[in-house]
Amino acid sequence: MLIGYLDEKSLYTKKLMDYRDWRRVMEIKREGKLNSEEGRKEVEEIKGRMNRKRTINKWDLLNELNKEE
Repeated sequence: MLIGYLDEKSLYTKKLMDYRDWRRVMEIKREGKLNSEEGRKEVEEIKGRMNRKRTINKWDLLNELNKEE
């Protein structure tokens, strides 16, 4: 429910990237891969780049959003 709502809303900051990462973690969980070695590794990689740890900002995402509207 929350994912559907947020997919419809436009986030215009690096929170968009954080949201997409969080959504990927939820997909891993839904697929039952959270406890697999591969799943844990991917989640750790995602966790290492979220929120204050994010050092790369993809500003071209704003152009992507403008095309969607």
